[in-house]
Amino acid sequence: MKVPLTLNGEQQIWEIDNRVILVDVLRQKKLLSVKCGCGTLNCGACTVLMDGRAVLSCVIPAVAVKDSTVETLEYCLKTPLCSVILDAFAKMNIQLCGYCNAGKILTAYSLINLYQRPSRQLIYDYVKEFNCLCTETDILIQGIILAANTYWSQRGRELHYGNF
Repeated sequence: MKVPLTLNGEQQIWEIDNRVILVDVLRQKKLLSVKCGCGTLNCGACTVLMDGRAVLSCVIPAVAVKDSTVETLEYCLKTPLCSVILDAFAKMNIQLCGYCNAGKILTAYSLINLYQRPSRQLIYDYVKEFNCLCTETDILIQGIILAANTYWSQRGRELHYGNF
């Protein structure tokens, strides 16, 4: 089946079997930030952005990305928002282990882009299932809030979340 899409800013047409999952196609394309850790929606290692939303590519049929925009961590790391996220994580002493980078960074990216001022509860709802223990959930939430505040205040939209 032919599947037109935009992958990391480049228009492509994939010729793929309709039984293949997205994570496998991305790995074949050498996008190694996308990992298949669990296949059960629990680890976040397979996270990508699909039309701006963080999704788990281990359960998405590759044909489902037809006419969509898919972005991986490799692409997002080049953006100003990702730079702000990484700086905020560093300020909060968040040291990701490498396994969970895509899940935690792209979830933060998506939340900040889509909601600008995501609430603690919204962030928690998105990150609670990540089973990687390299970062405490509360610290990760604080890092995402700091990144959102920094990113939007740099763009003239001051946000206030209270004390960290």
